[in-house]
Amino acid sequence: MNDQTKIAIRASTQDHLEISDVKEGVVILKDGGSCLVLQISAINFNLLSEREQEAIIYAYGALLNSLSFPIQIVIRSQQKDISGIYEKNHDSVIL
Repeated sequence: MNDQTKIAIRASTQDHLEISDVKEGVVILKDGGSCLVLQISAINFNLLSEREQEAIIYAYGALLNSLSFPIQIVIRSQQKDISGIYEKNHDSVIL
């Protein structure tokens, strides 16, 4: 083996991330800033009444208008196969 094959690769994905550390749920950035990551559960908006839908929309708008700092909103949608749940519950339904 020559000397070039003995050189360890030192590049890492972490070198390219702006994240320095994560402590107690707070992300510490390399520039000294920090951010918080929140995970919330989904609601089926279409199953809500019109009044409930309006209340959600106005509350969300009030939240956004109250912020004095930038935020990033990431929405991840997944398809779920609930046919097994339906069939299980459907079998016990008395017609």
